[in-house]
Amino acid sequence: QGPLGSRLSFVRAAPITFLETSTETYDAIVLVLCLWYFPSLQNIRRTLAAAAKRAPVVFVSEWALQGPHGQETHVLAALTQAALEAYNPTPMSNIRVIVSPRQIDQVAQEVGLKITKEVTMESGTDVLDGRWETAEVMGEAFEDRIRELVKGESERAVLVALRDATIASVERSGGRKNIRAMDVWCAVFTRDE
Repeated sequence: QGPLGSRLSFVRAAPITFLETSTETYDAIVLVLCLWYFPSLQNIRRTLAAAAKRAPVVFVSEWALQGPHGQETHVLAALTQAALEAYNPTPMSNIRVIVSPRQIDQVAQEVGLKITKEVTMESGTDVLDGRWETAEVMGEAFEDRIRELVKGESERAVLVALRDATIASVERSGGRKNIRAMDVWCAVFTRDE
């Protein structure tokens, strides 16, 4: 309980259901590094549309899909996971749908939100997501999932190449201990009224 504790509330619920059925309004809604967990772009669109009805400001932060040396491995690993999950009828991975900052902005505009401020920040060295995502792609189980989920030889070749590029990037970086999390994009959206 810090100084802001009494003024903040956290709700653990399915975001679309909660926002579409709630009649409450809020000063702001915050979505932090969570959009890639959503099962589809349509779910992101519905969540932003519902959020726009409940708050005048929506704060969004998501992985930026960019970063300086040492962070490109995290970008490759994330894209590789997302490419595989596109073949999974019941995705449960950390990355189910991958969206770039530009895509988030486009979807937000579609639902009546406009970006009023944005910044891209470098992740701290203590943020380990890059290592975690890379380890997932490098594991033998990931290669097994490629064979299981991707039936076409050409499509499978793309995923194997993405995995190989991730592994090569790890080796070029001097091992997984040197992998850094990619940058984070932060944006403030307001209703376009």
